[in-house]
Amino acid sequence: MTSIGQGAFRHCSGLTSVTIPNSVTSIGSSAFEYCYGLTSATMGNSMRSTGNDTFQFCTGLTSVTIPNGVTSIGDFSFQGCTSLTSVTIPNSVTSIGINAFAVCSALTSVTIPNSVTSIGSSAFAGCSGLTSVIIGSDVNNIKNEAFSGCKELTDVYCYSIYLPYTQISSTVFSDSHTEKATLHVPADYIHLYKVDSPWKYFKEIVALTDSDPKPDATGINVVWNTEDNKKVIYDLNGVRLSEPQKGINIINGKKYVKR
Repeated sequence: MTSIGQGAFRHCSGLTSVTIPNSVTSIGSSAFEYCYGLTSATMGNSMRSTGNDTFQFCTGLTSVTIPNGVTSIGDFSFQGCTSLTSVTIPNSVTSIGINAFAVCSALTSVTIPNSVTSIGSSAFAGCSGLTSVIIGSDVNNIKNEAFSGCKELTDVYCYSIYLPYTQISSTVFSDSHTEKATLHVPADYIHLYKVDSPWKYFKEIVALTDSDPKPDATGINVVWNTEDNKKVIYDLNGVRLSEPQKGINIINGKKYVKR
């Protein structure tokens, strides 16, 4: 089996678990929508994207690990999964779709890895239990109401040295009480965040520290540099280099291989 069709298991309310084999590369829209009894889902490592509405309103689903290799999380994929307490987004994902995790009210924290460049409209809207958000260094586009209605939000860690473009910026954190929350950003860029919407509305804007949670599962820190044209190079042991060496190098916070 290489694919699961559109609406294949929709409304199978007695289904409690599902394991999607490694041979499957695509899942059609609404494939498991309204499977209220589903508590666990394991996706094979050949998956490249989660289809639109895939697990929408699977209210019994408690945790999801999205396999490495998935590059996009489809629109409404996990909307209304009100029992979802944890989700692992791999470093392969580059975009998070519209309403992807909306109304996942049991989520308390989310880490958006450095690979993600775009967060869709209302992607985490109504995640009323969300207290902490980590935004990776390459996020450059956050759509309207992406984190609206996250009423318990206390800390946002944003690793981008270029302020992410925010569509209808005033709504990104609407009704999320950012006036009570703390924004953690690269030290050299605090002054920019302080004058830009929606970031300027946070109660406090402070510098990121080495002890703060990181967006990259590899544990390699992003290197910030005030001179955009200057390359900052490290090896995997954190030793600074004058030029790239054969093997894996960390250049301005990203991995490169010199052969």
